[in-house]
Amino acid sequence: MPQAAERLKLYTGKTPLFNKFGIEEQIQRIYNRRIQLPSGGWIILEQTEAMVSIDVNSGKYRDEEDLEATALQTNLEAAEVICQELRLRDLGGLVVIDFIDMEKMPNRRKLEGVVKDCLSTDKAKSWITRVSRFGIIEMTRQRVRPSFESSNHVACSCCEGTGWVKSPTSAGIEIFRRLRGELGQRQKKTCEIITGPDVTNYLCRDRQKHLIDLEKQYNKKILVKNDPKLGSDKYTIRYI
Repeated sequence: MPQAAERLKLYTGKTPLFNKFGIEEQIQRIYNRRIQLPSGGWIILEQTEAMVSIDVNSGKYRDEEDLEATALQTNLEAAEVICQELRLRDLGGLVVIDFIDMEKMPNRRKLEGVVKDCLSTDKAKSWITRVSRFGIIEMTRQRVRPSFESSNHVACSCCEGTGWVKSPTSAGIEIFRRLRGELGQRQKKTCEIITGPDVTNYLCRDRQKHLIDLEKQYNKKILVKNDPKLGSDKYTIRYI
């Protein structure tokens, strides 16, 4: 790109370029769902298949004498950070932002103006609604490229991208339901359950009597094998 040569400037400093201008910090921030605000509040950013949802919280920054001013201050800070994060993460589609409720209409209009100003420098086109009575702004942002999350992340093998896994108790109860439905229909005399340490502990310690009762009821031998590589809700049942 020789036409861009005049815009280039040689950096000779000893501090890495990204560190000097705070780029490394911004890169690390992209991986966080919680982003701190200067006044002590924070925003929570969640990306789902249907939309991007953003929640604004005031945190410890609370001026009891003027809650409206506190809400306005936090919302204005959040608006600038949110617009920056939309660009950094390449987020597109439907975006719903839950700002802190404000009673005064001029403050709502001011917030809308700040959001529009911050989006004005964005190369992707955006359309926003007015602040609702519940402090919500809905907007759509043009999809320019795949989001940072989809390009740089893979779904967790344990939770499969949900962020949640079943507790050992829930997984253990699920195993018992399967056993009751399967033991009477299987010809094999031995049932082998392979699961992780937490579920193994639940079955062999807390529910040992129930396993013994099932063995007697169906005339089967039930073996529980521990596999440390398995998570708290992963298991395999086989009949041998």
